Amino acid sequence: MLKGQAFASIIQFDLRSLAPGTKILFAALELSGRNGNNLGTQGQWTLDVLDTKTSDWDKVNYDSLCRVPALFTVGNPLPSGELIAGARKRFILSAPQLTLLQKQMDVGSISIRLCGPTEGGDNLFVWEASPGVREPTLYLVAIPAAFTVITVMPTPPDIFAAATQVVAQTLQARRFGTPTSLPRSMVTPTPLPYVVYTQAPTAVNRAEATTTAAFITAVAFTTGTFTPIPRNWYTATPPPLAVPFASLTPVPSATPTIAPLSSPDLAKRPLPAALNNKIAFLSGSRDSPTAWIMDPDGSHLAQLSDRTYYDIAAAREIISPDGTWMLYNAPDTSGGQILQIWRTNLKSPSIPPEQMTFHTRGISFAPVWSVDGTKILYTSTKDGREQEIFLFDLNDPHRWPRLSFSQDQYVWNQYPTWSPDGKEIAFSSDRGHIAAYTEIWVMKADGSGAKKLGDGSRDAWAPVWIKWSK
Repeated sequence: MLKGQAFASIIQFDLRSLAPGTKILFAALELSGRNGNNLGTQGQWTLDVLDTKTSDWDKVNYDSLCRVPALFTVGNPLPSGELIAGARKRFILSAPQLTLLQKQMDVGSISIRLCGPTEGGDNLFVWEASPGVREPTLYLVAIPAAFTVITVMPTPPDIFAAATQVVAQTLQARRFGTPTSLPRSMVTPTPLPYVVYTQAPTAVNRAEATTTAAFITAVAFTTGTFTPIPRNWYTATPPPLAVPFASLTPVPSATPTIAPLSSPDLAKRPLPAALNNKIAFLSGSRDSPTAWIMDPDGSHLAQLSDRTYYDIAAAREIISPDGTWMLYNAPDTSGGQILQIWRTNLKSPSIPPEQMTFHTRGISFAPVWSVDGTKILYTSTKDGREQEIFLFDLNDPHRWPRLSFSQDQYVWNQYPTWSPDGKEIAFSSDRGHIAAYTEIWVMKADGSGAKKLGDGSRDAWAPVWIKWSK
């Protein structure tokens, strides 16, 4: 509940790669807390595996979602004291629950509903849902069932064979009805081939251009405009590096691509030189964001055609310039809920990881190296406020100066990134949009002179100031 409005969440995992009949031996769900600012002290939270055959949750409202029956509740209901921002919880399914879970194998997905108290005052807890190392994860140990492989009907060798097939299929449809769709247990051996086509060549003269225009006009009048290119067709030329914002449609349709590489391997991949000194960031849906770039002054906004470029730049932020150290956050040595900044030696993996911060409360995350490798920026709640940006100087490790100072305790200042010359810092903040969405800001390296680069119209976060193209 928040301001009199009730909320529920859905997590869905795609299981289409497992055939119906797959036997599940073990299952566990891991979730990370994101924000407990509006968490109350009363009530309980539940995680229900739903008995449903739908995968189109975009058309489901709150009431219809709550009416979907539950196969079972995962684990025990959670009291508010167990909900902690930054903490990761694992829920292991029991043997009887695994038997019930088998029912969802035919559906090809598992849907889990997260619900909390729906009475009383504000009582809201937010789980992490962003792609990355803290996204919801379902672990399965299973004995896969076999798919039945069928071959695709061969192409008729000539027009007479094609006509014979059409007549036979028509008679079959009249007698038995149209063919039903393939069940999930049946697959084709290979995906459909892609068709490569080249765009229409430029007219060699005005007469040819006029003729082409007349033909297209005639087609439009007689049979309608040309249909869109099928999904299994693509152009022979590669897509552009970035698409200017002004030329995009209101709802961008680019699909983000997440490279399946570790951060050290990803950081070794090259970046186009044209991206140097650009500020890359994420925007759009928090579930499946797209990557964007802009100049340091906020101009020349464009969407990256390949999300991998952003991932490469982000991976380089946590690797020291000399390639020796990798930064990350994890609980401190006390084993409590305090998250600290750590570093691990990539060149000597046998050396134990080194704890960098020693805060007594809160969580610290999103660490990044300075260009000279002597300083680290990170986000933390160690001062008892919301998220603020701090500096760690390896030459003076006993001081952790705070660089951002919000007037409102509910403001997030997070995901800092150095400029190539080390004189400025870009970050995301929800100043002016408290808890609604964040925008990209830039300030001087000492924390002064903060200015907003966003125009107030889009949710933007996790900036990366690109520093190296090689």
